[in-house]
Amino acid sequence: MSKQMFCDGVENIAVISGNVRVELFGFTAGATDGKLDQNREKTGTLVMSPEGFLRCCQAFENLKQEMLERGMLKPASVPAKDNTPTSPNFAEAEA
Repeated sequence: MSKQMFCDGVENIAVISGNVRVELFGFTAGATDGKLDQNREKTGTLVMSPEGFLRCCQAFENLKQEMLERGMLKPASVPAKDNTPTSPNFAEAEA
């Protein structure tokens, strides 16, 4: 029998003893005053091999592409190039 778990996001990802550990969180009920980070509660931890983690990443990427194609997600905007003037002292380093 499989167990289903709902999570609102990932709190932390780390490699410990050769395994990838993904800590999941959910938002708790109650007044937030616009500060959802204060209402986070750890809901579980996924532990997988590095190979399993790579397969998981690929599955998420495939799903993301499908959702983009269906119009369920909007493409991420590309950040504008920073045109802030720099000091001429650094011109040689940038070239």
